[in-house]
Parts: sequence; C-alpha cells; structure tokens
Amino acid sequence: MNAVIYQKAIANLVGNEVGFTFEGTDYKTLVINGDAKKPTEDEIKVEYDKVLVSENLVELRKQRNILLAETDYLALSDVTMSDAWKTYRQELRDITKTFKSMSDKDFKFPEKPTE
Repeated sequence: MNAVIYQKAIANLVGNEVGFTFEGTDYKTLVINGDAKKPTEDEIKVEYDKVLVSENLVELRKQRNILLAETDYLALSDVTMSDAWKTYRQELRDITKTFKSMSDKDFKFPEKPTE
C-alpha cells in the first residue's frame, strides 16, 4: 500500500478536519484524534481502492493532456490538420472511456502520426 493514498483514504473516512497519525500503512498504529470513530481496516481498504482508482485516472489524464498540448498548435485556425492528426487527438481524448489507469492491461497511448 502507498502511504499517501492510505492517508487520503483515512481522511476521506474521518474528515479532513480530524487529525490522525499512523506509521507506514500499519493499521495498529492508527490513532484518531478527538471524538471521531476509528474506521475499520476493511473500511480503509475499500476507501483506499477508491482513492487509488481516482489517483490513477488523474495521472492518466495528466499524461494525456500533455500529449494533447504538444499538438494544440495543429488546431489553430491557420493550420490545416490532417485526418491522421485529428484521429490521434480524438483517440487521446477518448482514452479514458476505455482505460482508467496507465497500468491497465493492454494500455498504451495512440501512436503519433508521422505526417
């Protein structure tokens, strides 16, 4: 487990205004400050998985947006974009319809056209 994602999962469960401490991702070391109820290990695991999916999708979108930004000049009004570039850019925009993470099976960004 990733400690940052573990921390976000706990914060989602107890609320961002509630303080807590832990070591690594060891549930036994989790201490919730104040009157907030300590979530169970299972609750944290379920929330961890949700946060992980969300974080992976955010990272995929960041990388996709970088690739789109590299070709934005092709979309200017004084440039005629080839069909190959239009297809490439559309495939980039659509990639999150098929994949939720860059570690998904068969994931790869579309090939940049050579023309």
